[in-house]
Amino acid sequence: MFIIDIQGFTNGCNFICKEIAIMNTVTGYWQHKLINWTVQNLHGLPWDLLSPSAEDFLYYEQITTFFKDFVQDAPIFVKGYQKKQWLERIITNHITDLYDAGCPSLATLKKTFKYRHCFKHLYNNLTCALENVHLLYNWKLITNLDGCNE
Repeated sequence: MFIIDIQGFTNGCNFICKEIAIMNTVTGYWQHKLINWTVQNLHGLPWDLLSPSAEDFLYYEQITTFFKDFVQDAPIFVKGYQKKQWLERIITNHITDLYDAGCPSLATLKKTFKYRHCFKHLYNNLTCALENVHLLYNWKLITNLDGCNE
């Protein structure tokens, strides 16, 4: 089972992904990727300004393959209807919105678990997908949701 967080923005009716974090809830292994299209075209920043490694980036066209390779057929947990909807358009896995399971706000989780944001973000303002994945994972552990700790 996996927890996924996606950060992005909406442009009209479209959600534009700019950052992805995925955590395997069994092994604790995680991946954190920035989408290079937004970095290069929206922000206008060169790759090496944000990260020393091109491995931290995905091309927008690689997102679906990245998800399919990483999560395969496993169930997925996300927080938020828009994120669930976006994922359902690109992968066929069973996706559960943790909001429907009673998960509190990320601001509340942040106060509860005191997780530090990742080193790539200058500010601790709840926009880090990697931080959000860790917060949701900690909440899932203490709530012991049915089927979440297999």
